Amino acid sequence: MNNYRLKEQLESLAKSLGLAKIRFLPAEDLPEWENEVKVRSQADATAKAYWEKRNYSGNYKNIMKDAKSFVIAAFPYMPAKDSRDLNAPYLDPHYLAYPKGRAAVFELANMLKEQGFKALVDPPLPIKLIAYKSGIGLFGKNGLVYNREEGSFMSLHLLLTDATFPYTSHYNETISDCGTCRLCIDTCPNNAIGEKGRVCMSKCLRHYMLTSEIIPINIRERMGMRFIGCGDCRIVCPKNAIKFKRTNIKQADYFKLDIGEILENHSNLKEYLKGLAKVIGKNLARPIPIISMAIIAAGNSKDKAFVKGLTETLFHWHPTIRAHSAWALARLADNSALDSLNNALSRESEHLVTSEIEAAIKKLARL
Repeated sequence: MNNYRLKEQLESLAKSLGLAKIRFLPAEDLPEWENEVKVRSQADATAKAYWEKRNYSGNYKNIMKDAKSFVIAAFPYMPAKDSRDLNAPYLDPHYLAYPKGRAAVFELANMLKEQGFKALVDPPLPIKLIAYKSGIGLFGKNGLVYNREEGSFMSLHLLLTDATFPYTSHYNETISDCGTCRLCIDTCPNNAIGEKGRVCMSKCLRHYMLTSEIIPINIRERMGMRFIGCGDCRIVCPKNAIKFKRTNIKQADYFKLDIGEILENHSNLKEYLKGLAKVIGKNLARPIPIISMAIIAAGNSKDKAFVKGLTETLFHWHPTIRAHSAWALARLADNSALDSLNNALSRESEHLVTSEIEAAIKKLARL
């Protein structure tokens, strides 16, 4: 097929699927990304491990030897008008939009495959850098890509393919036009945003969310009621003001996060997780991370109605759930949980969990 015609077909399909922008670039190595990882790793060892775990590379030939093009697309979404309400469980709408955008780009990949081309969706390449090079947007000081129409409320997706297209240069030497604004830097709840868009992974709250590992106590405390994602830097960004003015969506319109239901039904969450998976994807809707985040939110809620559920998760089979439950009970400052904590301590064999239970008992005993 004529490559002009193929490009037109992809653009038409992209528009019908709700993708706001689609750009076509010749595939190229990205040594600047490799250099940036080295710089960040020197300041934060977590950064290197983070990217290595995901097998990210600046060399596209490591992924598809005969690739010819990058096809980058942006899937826009609307923020919730009550995003600042941190007294309720917070679900960043980015994690609801991402699976939809990804599904749309898979449709583009299927079109290419039907024409006999190879196509990989979201390969381990630095998508934000490619998006910037494509002209989809500039970088904010928080490391996110934004543009005039969507702000940073868009999920970015990449196709790596051996198809070729008519390429148009969109490259802009301006990396960011944030100027002296530093609202995102000053608003970050754990001071994770440094200069030049460099986010310190070991300080970023999102880095610790939806993990099965025991989360450091200082991070748990700063998570507040954030359940999935943080988004504070997006909320205060002037580039996003226009979308906040236009939106009528509320958090509950996306998905009702019910901490009480998660705690009380922690041993049988199949149906709840099935519903959650429909909006955030199966890879995020996993039982241990979801229960863990519910426990942390409960502990930060100041609502003693969660004590009953937490005394039950205190005896969960997974050590992370037990450790976080002990911390959350102490955080709620209800000494009616002392009997359950002492009972749990007598049964506990994991050192890290034991220390959490002992700390909780010591705190509640002083009340």
